[in-house]
Amino acid sequence: KKSLIIGSGLVMEGDKVEGTVLADMERLVREMSSIRDAKLYVRPVAGTDSVDLVMATQDYFPVSASGNYQSPESYTARISDRNITGSAVEIGLVYQRNALLDPDDAYSISVQQPNLYRRFIFGRVYAQERGARAEQGIEFSRGFLSEALRDIGGVFFRNITDRNVPDSAS
Repeated sequence: KKSLIIGSGLVMEGDKVEGTVLADMERLVREMSSIRDAKLYVRPVAGTDSVDLVMATQDYFPVSASGNYQSPESYTARISDRNITGSAVEIGLVYQRNALLDPDDAYSISVQQPNLYRRFIFGRVYAQERGARAEQGIEFSRGFLSEALRDIGGVFFRNITDRNVPDSAS
C-alpha cells in the first residue's frame, strides 16, 4: 500500500507545500474505492524548514459478493475485489439470468485502476453481453480539478455488436 499512497501524492520530496494541495491529496486518497478513510499529518522536522508528510489510512475489506434472487429464471450474482495486490486495481464479475432475454443470460467483467501513471487518471477495460447485444470498451478519464491538476476529461472507445441486426454484407 505504501507505493499506492506515495503514487497518490501531489507533492514530491523537496517541493514547497501549500495547504490546498495537501487537502486535495488527502481527499483524493480518501476517494479511492479501496480506502475507507485517510488522514494526512504534517510533522515539522526539527532544526529545518522541512516537514514530513504521514498518511494514515483505513482500508475496506477488498472482496465482496452480492446477489439478487427472484426465481430460478431470474437472478443476479456479483463478485469483486477492489484492491488486487494492494494496488487499488479492481476486478468485477457479474452474471445475470433472465428468462425474458434471448439468450437468457448476461455477463460482464471489468478491470479498473483509479490512479494510472500516478496522475489520477481512471482507467477501465470491460466486456459485457446482455441478450443479443455485446459490448467491449476501454476508457481513460479524470473527473476532478485541483490546484495541482487542472486538466479534466476523458476518452472512451467502445465496440457494440447487436446480433439482431442483419449483416449488411448479406
